[in-house]
Amino acid sequence: MKDQDVYNQNLAKEIKSKILQIDNLKKEINYDQIIFELHDVNSNLKTLKIKLNYVLKNDPLNTKEILSLEDQIDKLKTLKAKDQAKFADLNQKQKELFKIFSSNENLIIKNDQRILFLNEEIYKLRKKIADFNDLKEFAKDANNLLQKQDKIILEIKKKLAAIDKNHHVKKYYLKEDLKKAKLLKKDFIKAQKIEQKDDHFLKVKQKIDTYKKFRDNLKNKNKFYQKINQDIDDSLNRHTKKATNDKYSFIVKDLNVWYDQKHALYDINIKIPKNKIIAIIGPSGCGKSTFLRTLNRINDNIPKFRVRGKIIFNDEYDIYKLRSIHNHYKKIDLTDIRTKIGMIFQQPNPFPMSIRKNVAFSLKISGIKNKILTEKLIKRALKQANLWDEVKSNLKAIGTSLSGGQQQRLCIARAIVQQPEVLLMDEPTSALDPKSSAAIEKLILELKQNYTIIIVTHSMQQAQRVADYTAFFYQGKLIEFAKTDQLFNNPQQKETKNYLSGKFG
Repeated sequence: MKDQDVYNQNLAKEIKSKILQIDNLKKEINYDQIIFELHDVNSNLKTLKIKLNYVLKNDPLNTKEILSLEDQIDKLKTLKAKDQAKFADLNQKQKELFKIFSSNENLIIKNDQRILFLNEEIYKLRKKIADFNDLKEFAKDANNLLQKQDKIILEIKKKLAAIDKNHHVKKYYLKEDLKKAKLLKKDFIKAQKIEQKDDHFLKVKQKIDTYKKFRDNLKNKNKFYQKINQDIDDSLNRHTKKATNDKYSFIVKDLNVWYDQKHALYDINIKIPKNKIIAIIGPSGCGKSTFLRTLNRINDNIPKFRVRGKIIFNDEYDIYKLRSIHNHYKKIDLTDIRTKIGMIFQQPNPFPMSIRKNVAFSLKISGIKNKILTEKLIKRALKQANLWDEVKSNLKAIGTSLSGGQQQRLCIARAIVQQPEVLLMDEPTSALDPKSSAAIEKLILELKQNYTIIIVTHSMQQAQRVADYTAFFYQGKLIEFAKTDQLFNNPQQKETKNYLSGKFG
């Protein structure tokens, strides 16, 4: 008995581990959402293609409408490709789920092989009954046809009796009809005999009922089987909703950074809200730029740079593991992270090439080859950067030939051409004159509608003018983070008060 108890305990542990695996996979599978997305994309694609064909036939000179429709179709095709990739990924997850469940089911059934055997037997017997029912239906039809055939035979016999002996030809044909009618009658009689097997049919039904009772008794006696089976059903039917939090662009947890032996950042914890401007202030060497560069992993290229802690982007990706925090199998490339998180540096750094090529540089790297789409994206980015009106007549001019303020706006256009979600700005106005600085500040306030902007600045006045929230760093630590008005007018920490009053820094 002890051996049996140990066996059952080990079996229970093994099954629970399988159930945990099932639960983890179940969290990742959401077919309905992907199917609905694909359905919507396909229907929208059809509609757009019909519109495009109509415009091409009836108004071929309307290039604006044609380009707009082609652009929309390209975007939908890209979205469709992504959704199809997700769908393929979910299919793989579903296969893994079935695989685990199958092995789990076998794990339970090996505790009592009789149940599996009985299920197979019942299935075979039910099939026999189904086949026999089909034969019974056929026999009933045959019986009806037999009665009709008997009437036909009687009529033929009456006609034969009524014909004179000299009419040999008529008799011959009637005798042939009589032979055929009798042959048909024999076939119908054979079919009708199936109904005489009712006893066998009843025996099969009784056998199934006996097996069912025996199987139910086994299940009732085997409480362990029932409990584990219920656990599996519960785990498969459990709908765990992913906790969503769309309020924050970054959630930083216990972030520590080292350059070789130098400890640059200590236990940084901060939540950066979406579509807001966050100013980072503090004296030189306090870790402001280090923190900013850590958010899109530019520091990775520095020798002996080390990081510990988590930076979660859009409540989805841990940017240092490049994996989803909700789905271990969902990954993201570092290139994609840097595309979503643009960077503007202290010194304007346009490439020594034309304005057009400067803005289109990241599009080329991303593999966007459609010239019409590229031109549209360039124009949109330059407009968003408030530079289009100044350069539209000469996009072939070298980017380095522009003024300092224009160069910085060109760098902003280059950063936003792929519509990132976050813009990191490391003292973007420190090398500019007051007029150019004012233009950049105005642009930052306009861009807030579409982007989260994190700006490192040494200017207290600039932070107060543009920022919704301000973070104060000192000696590698985040001392205080609050709404800008609150932090400047009513700081909570002593270090913050001393820095704002000019006692150090």
